[in-house]
Amino acid sequence: MSRRAVIITSVARGGVAARAGLRGGERIVAIDGREPWDSLDFEMAANTPELNLRVQKKGGTLREHQLSRSWGESLGMTVTHRPRACRLSCRFCFVDQQPRKMRRSLCLKDDDYALSFRDGFFVTLSNLDAEDLKRIITEGLSPLYVSVHATDPAARATLLRPRGPAGRDVLPLLNLLAAHGIELHLQIVLVPGFNDGDVLERSLAELTALGDAVSSIAIVPVGLTRHQRDDGLRRFTSDESRRLLDWLGPVAENVAVARGRPVIMASDEWYLSAERPLPPAENYSDYPQIENGVGLVRSFLDSLERKRRARKGRGALRGGHLALVTGQLAGPIIERAAVALSKFSGAKIEVLVLQSLYWGPQVTVTGLLTGLDLEAGLAPLATRPVAARPRQVLLPEVMLNEDGLFLDGLGLEELRARTRLDLCTVAPDPDSLWETTLAS
Repeated sequence: MSRRAVIITSVARGGVAARAGLRGGERIVAIDGREPWDSLDFEMAANTPELNLRVQKKGGTLREHQLSRSWGESLGMTVTHRPRACRLSCRFCFVDQQPRKMRRSLCLKDDDYALSFRDGFFVTLSNLDAEDLKRIITEGLSPLYVSVHATDPAARATLLRPRGPAGRDVLPLLNLLAAHGIELHLQIVLVPGFNDGDVLERSLAELTALGDAVSSIAIVPVGLTRHQRDDGLRRFTSDESRRLLDWLGPVAENVAVARGRPVIMASDEWYLSAERPLPPAENYSDYPQIENGVGLVRSFLDSLERKRRARKGRGALRGGHLALVTGQLAGPIIERAAVALSKFSGAKIEVLVLQSLYWGPQVTVTGLLTGLDLEAGLAPLATRPVAARPRQVLLPEVMLNEDGLFLDGLGLEELRARTRLDLCTVAPDPDSLWETTLAS
């Protein structure tokens, strides 16, 4: 098991870490005399009121820092580590479908079980050694989110192109984790002609046979950009999406009856592509993979309906003119939501459904719209008379990282200057949209 350098990323002014003399960018060499495996290990070991840290300063010198705090008091700092790297070369990997010369953080193929446990990131577990497995089991790092894609070793070899035997046969590893009580949330990214059909049927049969340790299995269609360079890949058509749902429905229902709860779930994109109604909330259990686009739209619509019922009979408020940006996939859903929001807030809500020029027309997800996509899509607003322009343009905050940058590196402030529009970010959930429109 390789150790990962633990780096202090930020220190809160006036906090415990700041008072002890710690600074951002410094490396934590040891905590109470022991070198941490990674940032997760540090965070778990740091759950005490008294800490002794050995820290390597930016100049290379080592210093000891004694930290003291009350129970429940924050250390006032954040830490990170460079994620473990993936050992697969998946033909559909999104990292390989980016334009050349993207910023380095977007080109890292991370596959880190510590981040899977802590943050819910999907990993392939193809880079685990005996010490990693021992740590997962001993420390009970559960749940884990695992990208399986296929259980058939031959299909995995063709689609995932593993560098070693550990990536070719994933079932023994999953069996071991399940036997030790590690909860597993699995996903299969489905690629036409590679892991659908009989391969998918085998995968679902073998994964559900692992028992109750498998809490959910999400089926997600492959996403391709205009920069992908593998001519053997394509997306599912709308007709294929309908056939997939027709086949998957009874399979998922049989497993749900046997388990007493839903386990196999199709992502929202299948239903939107097939132009099929979304399943009811009970089909998603407690929404274990909502961050993976599974049940997100159903949760959104149900929450919006609860807001509408609570507001019913109060009368509309007097609102202004807002514009709400979305991608093509969610366009019909957001337009439906805008009607309800307009009716009860009194605001005029204009939905701007934008195409991704950066990634290409096959990428329709809102969160992947870039700054350049927005600049081009919002340009027509500047040609309108001032009275016809929206007072504010609402951008879903999932488009930006913590530094306020879009995927192409353009910043929100720069985009505001270029468009000369009042651009505001909003969480893409009914509560936030409701409060924003009522405040208009």
